[in-house]
Parts: sequence; structure tokens; C-alpha cells
Amino acid sequence: MTNLLEYFNVVDKNAVVRAAHQADPAASMSAFGLSIDEQNAVLSGNTHMLAEALGIDSAEIPVVHVPNTVFAPTQQIVAEGVTVH
Repeated sequence: MTNLLEYFNVVDKNAVVRAAHQADPAASMSAFGLSIDEQNAVLSGNTHMLAEALGIDSAEIPVVHVPNTVFAPTQQIVAEGVTVH
């Protein structure tokens, strides 16, 4: 199981982690240990990027609803934080 898939499972099953993700997705993912590429894939909302980060074909990803996550194509996580253009 990839770290990203493990994170999705924890967010799904753990109300505290889910609340942390909803409040500040970047901080929550960083604290969990996701790589910058994994974080950017989640924040993008792009199924192709998510599939690549998960190591699967994008056709295998069902429609995913992540409550209260803002998908901003101009938002990228950089080495030590979030940069919004």
C-alpha cells in the first residue's frame, strides 16, 4: 500500500485526521509524511495526477469526493510550505 493510499484510508476512518485534513490539508498531509508530489496530486483534484502518485491507471480511480478540500490549480506545495499564486 502506498503512503498516499494509507493516508486516504486514515482520513476516511479517523474523524480527528479527517478534521485536520479539512482544516488544513497541506499541514495534515505533511504531518502524515506525504511527499510534495503526493500532496500536489491531492490538492490538484486531478485524477491522472492522483493515479500516477498511487501507481495505478487513472481508469481505476472512481469519482472521489473529499469533503471541504479546495482544489486550486494555482496552489502548489513547495519544500517548506504552501505557495499560492
